[in-house]
Amino acid sequence: MTKVARSRTAKFQAPASFPGSASAFSGRLRRLFERCWSEATSYNAAHWTRENAAYGQCAVTALVVQDLLGGQLVCGEGAQGSHYWNLLPEIGELDLTRTQFPDAYAFFDVQIADRAYVLSFPDTQKRYSILNDAIKNLLLSQPWYRNSPHASRSQVSAAASI
Repeated sequence: MTKVARSRTAKFQAPASFPGSASAFSGRLRRLFERCWSEATSYNAAHWTRENAAYGQCAVTALVVQDLLGGQLVCGEGAQGSHYWNLLPEIGELDLTRTQFPDAYAFFDVQIADRAYVLSFPDTQKRYSILNDAIKNLLLSQPWYRNSPHASRSQVSAAASI
């Protein structure tokens, strides 16, 4: 893994196809993920709750965000173990699952993570597949996404037939 400096000063910008501010985009994206997160997509289903829906969702969420928006996976270590989020080109850091931790929670040994390594675990592959399918189906039901360059014609046609 390549070390990366963790900066909270990186500005997040919404993709040009999204009407509104960066915070509106990241908020809407997070709400979509919240609708899809479940015990089946959590790293630790026994501790997952709807009240802390982001719990155990970091790796699979970062993978799906990478599918949707590109960029790199970032991994940092904390007292409770590894945590994953995204570093997006021209956008900056995006961490949709940060809320699972207390505000003052710190990460160290922050590095760029290898996608193949993250997906080398069968349980992660399974959880990723479940979340990926759920997110893509939900996104395709959103007019702002269906009309964006991120949605392929085949995906839109498939969603229209559902």
